Formats: sequence, C-alpha cells, structure tokens
Amino acid sequence: QTRLSHVDGQNGVLIIGGYELKALAGKGTFEEAAYLLWKGTLPNRDELETLTREIANQRALPEATRHIVHEAAQRNAPPIDALRMACATLSLDVKNPNDISLEADVANAKMLVARFPTIVAAHTRLLAGQEPIAPRTDLSLAANFLYMVNGKEPDPIAARALDTYWVTVIDHGMNASTFAGRVIASTRSDMLSAVTGAIGALKG
Repeated sequence: QTRLSHVDGQNGVLIIGGYELKALAGKGTFEEAAYLLWKGTLPNRDELETLTREIANQRALPEATRHIVHEAAQRNAPPIDALRMACATLSLDVKNPNDISLEADVANAKMLVARFPTIVAAHTRLLAGQEPIAPRTDLSLAANFLYMVNGKEPDPIAARALDTYWVTVIDHGMNASTFAGRVIASTRSDMLSAVTGAIGALKG
C-alpha cells in the first residue's frame, strides 16, 4: 500500500498524492508535484518559491560528474547509462552520503531533481559534438533543460508542455525501477544508491 499514487490503467485513472492527474498536469509545475509527493500537501506560494530557488541553485554539476558525462559521451554510451554512472558520482558532493534521515533524503531528492536535467542535456550535446551549456537559475526546470539542449531560450509553450509531461510521469506506482529503488532503500542504504539502482532497472 502507498499514499503516493494509484494507477488504474483499465479505467485510465492516475492519482498522484491524492489528486487526479488532470488536477495537476498543466495546472501546476513539476516542483509543485514533487513537493506534494515529498511533503504530502501542495505548497503555498512561499513554499513553492523557496523550493524552486533551492533546486535552481543546485543545477551545476560537480567536476567528477562532468568528467563522467564526458567519458560516457566519448565512448558513445546511451543516455540511460550516462545518467546511471553520473548519478553514482553525485554522492561525492554530499556532506554525509550515509545520512538517511528524512531531512537528508529530501535534500538529496532536490539535488537529484536539479542535476538530472543538466546531466542529460550535457550528454546530449556531447554526443552531437557540441560543448555542454551551463545551466541558468532564472529559467524554470523545463525551460532550462531545453535551453541547455538547444542553446537558446525555448518557446514558453514548449517549456510548459515538457513540464506538463514531467508531471504526468512523476510517479507511476510499483513499476520495476520503483521496486528496485525501494528494495535498496529498505536495506537502509542511502538515497543515491537507491536511485542509481533504480536507473539500472529502468534501463531494462
């Protein structure tokens, strides 16, 4: 049992944190949906502004992660492999990677949300023979991702569409990658290990 989400594929119903998908997708941001899953309620304006700022300020990658992304691209590794390898290096940038308190888990979740788009965008550009573009903090999560991939500010409609899509796939019940992540977390391992393992399952 979980309070996080419910998928009823036969009837076309997806409930996220107690809300039907149609009440969230296209009406709130990815950060709002993430806050809902992390905290159990939707954020108020101040809470959302704080969360958005905290995530935006963590978008830049540490040197070890940038190196791995470059190596993965040079060897023509698929994006999912590059993300898995890069995710594992992010624990080097955590003060206490073995801290599995709720506070530490939420902090690490914010960091992963901030940096995963930067990893994927950098890898995408490197595979295309282009240099990665540094993230900006003045754009939304989705708009910044499109900017880092394409090198120009995106059409607001495109950014909104991507953000809406991300909300629709933010939680999909007990699929294989979720299950793998929960198994790892249940051993009292750390979040970055659990997410790295989940990415490995998602690849399959």
